[in-house]
Amino acid sequence: MGKQLSITLPNRLADELEQRVAAGAYADRSEAVSDGLRELFAREEALDTWLRSEAALAYDELRTDSALALDASQVRARIAALHNRRMAED
Repeated sequence: MGKQLSITLPNRLADELEQRVAAGAYADRSEAVSDGLRELFAREEALDTWLRSEAALAYDELRTDSALALDASQVRARIAALHNRRMAED
């Protein structure tokens, strides 16, 4: 048996939780909250791993060669191009 906690949720989240339990997506509220927390912790761990590996590597490369840096207009253009490609795929 786990540790019992008392939490307060915003009405919208509490209603959604109750609906999902009632629909059978979860056996009870505890299972739903536990599942959500496991997902949150896994996502945070994945982000931390990415920051320590890929992001850190990119930062080190940028410090070594500042010519790799992009100005704001270049960033906006790349984001717009990526968005346009994704919209075209749909």
